[in-house]
Amino acid sequence: MKFFLVLYLCSMITGQCTDHHIPGYTFESHYDCAIAGYAFSQEALKALAQDQYYFGLDKINEQRLAIKFECREFKGA
Repeated sequence: MKFFLVLYLCSMITGQCTDHHIPGYTFESHYDCAIAGYAFSQEALKALAQDQYYFGLDKINEQRLAIKFECREFKGA
């Protein structure tokens, strides 16, 4: 089985998530995908905090933004 990682930007206030982003990484197991998901989520949130034009730390805190992820199995793999 192979899995691919899907990231979502979500507001913990509204519970709504933006459209998904598929980073283009595939994994041989769900475990490998999940471990990478935590690492990529952390790096993505850090990058958004430094993006003062669209996001920034204030917006992240105001909207209580967080990265959610899932590992989807390739169909037919």
